[in-house]
Amino acid sequence: MKSLPKTVLKIIVLWLSSLLLPSQAFAHLRWFVDVNSPSAQAYQQTMNRFEFDLVYLFLLAGAVGFVITAITLDNLARKNQLVGALLNAPLKLPLHLEWRLVSILLGLMLLMNSHHGVLLAPNLPTSNEFMFKAAIIVQFVVGLLFISQLSFVLSAIGTFCLAMIASIITPAMIMIDYVFEFVGIMVAFYLIGPSINRIDRILWPASSPRNEQLAVGVLALSLGLQLAELAIHNKLLNPGLALIFIDDNGFLNFMRMAGFTSFKNIYFVFAGGIAELTLGTLLVFGIATRFVALGIGAVFTLTSAIFGLHELLGHIPIMAVVLLIILNGKKVGLLSMVRSTLREQSAKAVPLTN
Repeated sequence: MKSLPKTVLKIIVLWLSSLLLPSQAFAHLRWFVDVNSPSAQAYQQTMNRFEFDLVYLFLLAGAVGFVITAITLDNLARKNQLVGALLNAPLKLPLHLEWRLVSILLGLMLLMNSHHGVLLAPNLPTSNEFMFKAAIIVQFVVGLLFISQLSFVLSAIGTFCLAMIASIITPAMIMIDYVFEFVGIMVAFYLIGPSINRIDRILWPASSPRNEQLAVGVLALSLGLQLAELAIHNKLLNPGLALIFIDDNGFLNFMRMAGFTSFKNIYFVFAGGIAELTLGTLLVFGIATRFVALGIGAVFTLTSAIFGLHELLGHIPIMAVVLLIILNGKKVGLLSMVRSTLREQSAKAVPLTN
């Protein structure tokens, strides 16, 4: 490595960093930026575009290279037993401890939200109206349900009620950043409940043993869609919003510290948007999901260490989903499961004969 020219080393660092490191550095920008302030409005109007040059093309090439790497690993896992075990083999915990841990984390998040007077997420608007106060109480009760694990089905129904209330009192432009996240949690816990909880087997006796795999598939799909939505909504279609945040936190553009002094903040915003879109798309299609989830989890851990409890608390749902995907391995992408099911049905089909 020491014999490699510095230019080559910089190119390698740029390629690896362009996908993973900035990908979640400012996932939920609206937690940190007052988008309604006059300065933010003016900034977004004047800086709401990308002017493409070779750097953008290089970043796009990095995204394509990462996709090719993920697809290559995915294909290699089918042929190589060791790679297959590392990438695909589920890590089952006794008594569904992973789901119980995730349930506790979600419950703690909801309780903390109620304590701080916010609904579901830090930037969702607060109000003194009766509906909002009632929603805070419902959120507290749902948090207790998740922690007590009395019924995952009831917890899912409670999450649905919270999401419906939030969608009524929250502008659609803000609520769209959370739709996939909480719909995925709601559906997943509704599916997994009967596999863990006796009360849920009474509430939903028609459940299927395959629902546990389907539940993780739903979470992988929802996280993938969530990342893609955040990338498009908060970065690629609105770079001005991300630029405000990067200008206020210049240390995030680590590429300059790595020697790329001409790497402008607008490049960093584009890299973050493309990274989220790429990682989200890979999750949706179930390609090397453990590999992708490990990258996402590493970055969220880093940003939580940088921005503290506020960041960690808001991203508990995403971190919980990442944990479940990592533990369950490859076969969790919902579209991948659909393809697998269709292949199984095709193999079992009996051809018609005269």
